Amino acid sequence: MRYTPKHAAPKQSVAARRTATAVAVGASTLGAGMIAGTASAHAATVSVAPAVAPATVTVKAASSGVKLAVDGVIGPKTTRALQRWVGVSQTGSMNLSTRKALQKKVGTTRDGVIGPKTVAALQKKIGISRDGARYLNGRTVKGLQSYLNRTLKLTGTAPVSSSKPTGGTSRGGERLNLARAAMWDRIAWCESGRRWGLVASNRTGTYYGGLMMTHDAWRIGGGLAFSYNANQSSREEQITVANNLYAQLGLKPWSCAWAA
Repeated sequence: MRYTPKHAAPKQSVAARRTATAVAVGASTLGAGMIAGTASAHAATVSVAPAVAPATVTVKAASSGVKLAVDGVIGPKTTRALQRWVGVSQTGSMNLSTRKALQKKVGTTRDGVIGPKTVAALQKKIGISRDGARYLNGRTVKGLQSYLNRTLKLTGTAPVSSSKPTGGTSRGGERLNLARAAMWDRIAWCESGRRWGLVASNRTGTYYGGLMMTHDAWRIGGGLAFSYNANQSSREEQITVANNLYAQLGLKPWSCAWAA
């Protein structure tokens, strides 16, 4: 790839009003306590059994969130958990404000570039050994996912990781666009031998995935909604990003455009 770019309430007796007041106060107190005691955005559910004196109040435990699959892929769910940890809006996209907030969290220069220094600081923060990675590699992302599960107390059922999502959505719930899939398969044969997890470098740069996209191409095509680089995403996700680029630039970015 070559890419540089109202009705009135019925009257109640005094005893009934006292009971109703006690139930309302109890429910309010319990609900507030559950919300204050968790980082979740979900409020506790309060149900009151009718015709019981005093009424029985049942509080459903507030969920801390769905546990992340430790698969080394920065999809929307992992990104939202990361955004929750660093304290920015949970958009599911690894945008500039998220990257700067992450750098602030780990104590590096807030330039928005997740390079070797930021990766090393993150590895130290989450308690894994430094490996000299120049970007968020699979090992670091797995460590981050495990750390977020512990730190944010994510205890819900983990999604099943799959390298080949089925249907019309990705693992993170993003819509997939598999238009021109046969064309992209032909180009991938030329670019990489259809090795969707490939990373290759030459004098012009480093290229990722079956379609040999640069990191910038992957970012511009919306790939950060799936992972940091194309090789960390499935064939279907890579095709979706390629279609986004195709809509902007046609086949110009690919040296194997002739294979289409």
